Amino acid sequence: MNTNHLFLVDCFLQQTNHFEALELLANDPQKLKIGAELQLVHEENKVYAEKDKKIIGLLSDEYAKPIINYLKMNWKENLFECRISKYDEKADENKRFSIAIYIKKAP
Repeated sequence: MNTNHLFLVDCFLQQTNHFEALELLANDPQKLKIGAELQLVHEENKVYAEKDKKIIGLLSDEYAKPIINYLKMNWKENLFECRISKYDEKADENKRFSIAIYIKKAP
């Protein structure tokens, strides 16, 4: 993570059992280690975090609402950086992964 980025929020990924998080953990747990970079994507007014085009989980509406319009405008690659900040394999699916979202500093 670039230290010049501005911290925006740390939040849980929800519904990780309903997407491909468990598959990625089983096949290559290093891809979802703390500090791993994820991509934010949107679909049907929801914001998802994905790794290698596989959806890991979704952001709650509370956290998705402030950023979804930027994603709709295709600013995801130039504006946000998203990283896994916490992983608890024993937590339920809505608290297993926590992600930190940063706003990238302009070049």
